[in-house]
Amino acid sequence: MTEIAADPAAEARVANLRLADALLAVLVGAIAFFVIVGPKVLDVGNIAWLAEGDDSFQHYLGWEFFRLSEWTWPPGLNPDFGLQFSSSIIFSDSVPLLALPLKLLSPILPAVFQYTGWWVLVCFLLQAYFAVRIAGLFTNDVLVKLALVLLLTFAPPMLWRLSVHYSLVAQWVVLASIYLYWARPGRLRWLHWLVLLSATVLIHTYLFAMCVPIWLASLIRRRIIDGPTSPHWLLQIIMVFASAGALLWLGGFFPLRDSMLGWGYGVYRLNFLSMINPDGGQTTDHWSWSSLLPNIPHGPGDYEGFAYAGVGGLLLIILALPLVWTERRTYRGKIVWPLILVCVLLTLFALSPNLMIADRQIRISVPDAFMALAGSMRSSGRFFWPVYYLLPLAAAWLLCRSFGRRVAGPLLLVLVVLQIYDTYPGWSSLRSRFDIVGSHYPTSIDDQRLAAVASHYRIVRMLPATNQAPNWKQVAYFALLNHLPSDATYLARPNDGGYAAYMSGIDATIAQHALASDSLYFLDHYYGWKVAGHLTADDAMFKVGDFYVFAPGWKRLGGSTTLSQSQPWGPM
Repeated sequence: MTEIAADPAAEARVANLRLADALLAVLVGAIAFFVIVGPKVLDVGNIAWLAEGDDSFQHYLGWEFFRLSEWTWPPGLNPDFGLQFSSSIIFSDSVPLLALPLKLLSPILPAVFQYTGWWVLVCFLLQAYFAVRIAGLFTNDVLVKLALVLLLTFAPPMLWRLSVHYSLVAQWVVLASIYLYWARPGRLRWLHWLVLLSATVLIHTYLFAMCVPIWLASLIRRRIIDGPTSPHWLLQIIMVFASAGALLWLGGFFPLRDSMLGWGYGVYRLNFLSMINPDGGQTTDHWSWSSLLPNIPHGPGDYEGFAYAGVGGLLLIILALPLVWTERRTYRGKIVWPLILVCVLLTLFALSPNLMIADRQIRISVPDAFMALAGSMRSSGRFFWPVYYLLPLAAAWLLCRSFGRRVAGPLLLVLVVLQIYDTYPGWSSLRSRFDIVGSHYPTSIDDQRLAAVASHYRIVRMLPATNQAPNWKQVAYFALLNHLPSDATYLARPNDGGYAAYMSGIDATIAQHALASDSLYFLDHYYGWKVAGHLTADDAMFKVGDFYVFAPGWKRLGGSTTLSQSQPWGPM
């Protein structure tokens, strides 16, 4: 066979087009990041903005305890962040994809080092990049590409996550999955999927769970198109799930216990009106994402399914609806049904059997076993994200097919301008969260005398012991500064069974004066009163900030302090 010579001119055009797309993505992604987030979060020593929220500080503290702890096997375990209740770097949502390699570099990193700001910037850039790559599958028009990049980079569900979950800002992995579904097949396409899904499992397991169905749909599509010549699908499935399982194990996923699963499905769901509801508030608060539409009541927990499409996005979808029928011949034979089936299933799972329409609930009877199993992915509202992104992409494709780029480009750009204006109240309010600067988290227990007392102990503990206890951040941060492990923690999947077992016997332990002698205890008023009733002559109790601090055997340890001893009087 004679080889067909490559066309250098054609290859150059493709290379130039890809370079232009990459530059457009970098430009839009960077501008969006600096307008919405700003540059202050890129200072790796700035942690004050992370300390504003429990979830964001959980991400940071999980990483810092992880980097300072000894290596374990598997390496993702994080025993100093939670002690007997601890799990791993996965369950502090600290993006194991970055935490694991950065731990290797920890000796040369600054003492205070957060990577979340740079992670968010990368997510903006990749969101824009895969948006432009998807647009490039059906058009070379610059206006169409620009409009779609802006529309998807300013997507409210992605930007909403900047208020709480930075690992879930990585919705570019959903766009990457959509791109790979439609991209031209190649010899290494399976490898692209393997790399994407392997990276995703170390970003967030929810993102992995919503990308896998798209990948499976792509396998079906390729099998239908290529027939017997398609790459062996079973081998690909084995490779992907083997890689995912190995990475989950390395990241420390499998200390997962039964008590860490099984509840919440049907609470954190997609509201039936989520796409037209601009209320991004959580339970009792209200956070409008629209300049033009009013907030609609919703149920508690529906914030996880926040999916406001914006006035521009809604108009785009409405304009394209008639074209689904008139342009049906254009997508006939393109094998869209596997992806449509995935969208239907993801939407149903996101809605859950506890269907909410505004603030009215309709319960659909399903087996308890299904609800328990689905509880492993309790925040089901998130699973609508692939559908959320596919709707405007499909609408833009239909407009381009029906009206051509000369009409579609300017029309899409007008809709995007309207979209950005409409959603301005939502994304503009985020900026104040990121303008907070500081390399230290000030707390009520910032006292060098207390730090000196802590130096005589090996461990820092809290009572009551529970996940996300009141003021847990103060105690965990104090322990971090003093390089001590602590059970003061907040984890995405807490060991509820372990907490319950520990606390069920704590009164007897206190009465027997059997609290760990190597631990400094931070107590609330109730447990301060309980412990005070069993103090010995060697013990000490101090009132520092928001806590009573119990120092067992303090006088035997030979330490001295000017902290005044204090005990609570009576239970509250």
